Amino acid sequence: MTYYFVLRFDRETEKRFDAVTRAVAERGANRYMIDAGIPPHVTVSSFCAERPDDVKTVIDENRSLFAAGELIWVSLGAFPPQVLFAAPVLSEYLQDFCVKLNRLISPLAEAGDYGHYLPYQWVPHTTLATQMGESELHAAFETAVRHFTPFGGRSNRLILAEGDPYKELAVWDLS
Repeated sequence: MTYYFVLRFDRETEKRFDAVTRAVAERGANRYMIDAGIPPHVTVSSFCAERPDDVKTVIDENRSLFAAGELIWVSLGAFPPQVLFAAPVLSEYLQDFCVKLNRLISPLAEAGDYGHYLPYQWVPHTTLATQMGESELHAAFETAVRHFTPFGGRSNRLILAEGDPYKELAVWDLS
């Protein structure tokens, strides 16, 4: 099974993303993100493991390596034809988080999602809409351009989650 480590954000940041996601859903994209209850996040690792509890234990034991951090989303992007996202600056904080996390879990798990979330192969993003066709993507992008402006926020939680359907398995508060 494929699992994910995601960074979640402070309340104000999540409210800002929720507003853009809802505007996009109401004006042309599908409602998958809303209907599936997927919160705003940045995925920092994807892995396959038979025993995710072993991975969870490693994070518990190394919790002090991970801290909250500032992120700045500056642009919109797409993985055509299905995904529209807001892109944060690939800061030292994000890159280090991805590197540390993936190094810790690599002895216990295989990379998931074709290695797209491994360090230096990763495009950090916060999905605004997904599972779209080409015409939905165009409509979603047009709407997002009207509702998105660059802004900063703060990560405050690391989550271990299953992907489909989205389900949080463990939460670590970051300080």
